[in-house]
Amino acid sequence: MSSMRDKVAALSAKLSGKKKKRGGGDASGAAKRSKSDADPSARYLANPLTAPIVQRWHAYFRSRLATPPRVFVGPKTGWRGVAKLAARRVNGRVLLGLFAPGTHDVVTSASTSAAHAPALNTAIKAVEAALADERVYANGAAEGDGSVTYVGFAHQSCDDTVQVVVVVNGDDAAPARRVRARLEGRGWLHSFVAHLNPVSRHDNAIYGRGGPETLGCATFACTTGQCVREAPLGVGLFFAPACFRQANLTQFAEIVKAIQKAIPKNARVVELYGGVATIGAHLLERAARVRCSDENPWNAACVDLLKRGLPEALAEKLSYETAPAAVVARRGDLAGADVVIVDPPRKGLCADVLKALLRPAPKPRRLVYVSCGFDALQRDLAALVAGRWRLDRVEGHVLFPGADHVETLAVLDEGE
Repeated sequence: MSSMRDKVAALSAKLSGKKKKRGGGDASGAAKRSKSDADPSARYLANPLTAPIVQRWHAYFRSRLATPPRVFVGPKTGWRGVAKLAARRVNGRVLLGLFAPGTHDVVTSASTSAAHAPALNTAIKAVEAALADERVYANGAAEGDGSVTYVGFAHQSCDDTVQVVVVVNGDDAAPARRVRARLEGRGWLHSFVAHLNPVSRHDNAIYGRGGPETLGCATFACTTGQCVREAPLGVGLFFAPACFRQANLTQFAEIVKAIQKAIPKNARVVELYGGVATIGAHLLERAARVRCSDENPWNAACVDLLKRGLPEALAEKLSYETAPAAVVARRGDLAGADVVIVDPPRKGLCADVLKALLRPAPKPRRLVYVSCGFDALQRDLAALVAGRWRLDRVEGHVLFPGADHVETLAVLDEGE
């Protein structure tokens, strides 16, 4: 009998443990720390070149190139210029931070991150305090209508200011307006945007997928006052809140410098997955023309702002189109280029782009591939090399020092 009671007690304890683990915290929203909660983005900070993916990267390219390629590492602190942080209430206090691995729980504030530009941490602390009386849900609780769920931050280097984007579940901008009033007069505040995310349109995108009309408190327009401007290489780039921006623009600028050297004089360049022309805008001195495209509807207005700041002769060389890479590739635009530049998301090239690059003729003389997904890059390179492209040179860049990640710049030339 006692043996049966022991078995029941053991089973009960086991089930109780599973429930506690699934919830991620207690009724107060306090999350339980474990060894798995350690920040994975700082695991290899002491020596970023020891990250497993960097070791795999070296092994892969050593067997394919006569000269072993290099991996470059920039500053280990103060490099991050943007952050999108979840809002959770823990032990009565609002924390803005990243989810613990495998959970939707925030266990620590991001306001002390050494990776952040210092102004970001100042802004995070101020917004945490400003959210104290707002509806922010505890760890383990469902996000209800009217709650503040995320806050985005973007640093502008030239004046050390920060743009704040508050994401609210629902159609009511009142919570964001109250936060904005509490931040009034802060010298570090660049601009403030409310993103209303109606429950009926929820998806996995923090800023939603409805296009420009969904972003804004009452009115929002791509103007110099409401876009963050960065100029890592002298050309003014503009970023609206819903535009992709490299978190480490300083180190990404080193990739852009290498691309500049890979562009032949007076080349006709087509850039796919081009964002706000982060790469293409820096090639105008050498190229005859640069045709840039991306599917994000916010980018076009930002590129227009960029062009207004260029000398007329250079601005005329740059054109931009809002279109998915697959559409541009199917249309045959790559055949008329001397150089094609691709900077796809982590999943790599879409099938239509790969197919266009593998057509026997006419095709570009050079392909510049910037990759943030090493597994997808290996797959795409295998297809390209089999299709008579020749891998000419490669370099790696650690854009997230401490994390298991490497960015790759690969230059391929037309084969025999």
